Amino acid sequence: MCVPMTPVVMFAASLAMTGVQAYTQYQGQKQMAQAQAQTQQENYQKNYDATVVDMQGQYADINARQDEDQKATAQNIFNRSLEARRAKSTALATSEAAGLSIDRLMQDYDRQYLNFSDAQMRQLGFNTDQLDRARESVEAQGKSRINSFQFTPIQQPSLGSAIVEFGASAFNSYDKFTAPDPVTGKRTF
Repeated sequence: MCVPMTPVVMFAASLAMTGVQAYTQYQGQKQMAQAQAQTQQENYQKNYDATVVDMQGQYADINARQDEDQKATAQNIFNRSLEARRAKSTALATSEAAGLSIDRLMQDYDRQYLNFSDAQMRQLGFNTDQLDRARESVEAQGKSRINSFQFTPIQQPSLGSAIVEFGASAFNSYDKFTAPDPVTGKRTF
């Protein structure tokens, strides 16, 4: 059985099609907005993760440098200590008279060693301070890089706009499938 294509049936079919189109368009816009928001969040996470990995690498480099500085300073102080002991031993072994001059020579070796050791430790302190500032710089740059990521506002579709569009289309369909009565002016199918 076939439904006759009367203006009422055509209006109803047009109204149904308009409703389906409005709903489909609204849902598509909603899904697109959700996808855009998810993409932004994923991009932010990738930026964050890359920044953290970069910072970890820079921290590791700074820590390795600090470790090398500490080992080199300790080795320099130890080597100087050995040199001072050898020099003392040589001076004592070659000295036939263990008088006041040998004591002053030993004190001079000790003083030179302590001055060298102090200078090495001060330099190590300066280097450590510089590396601490480098760590702070790495952290500040990382925070700046993370905070610089801009979230673009995602415009969410408006259900109200979809309803207004549906209403406008329904009115147009009504106007299209109805005719005004010449006497009363009332529109009828």
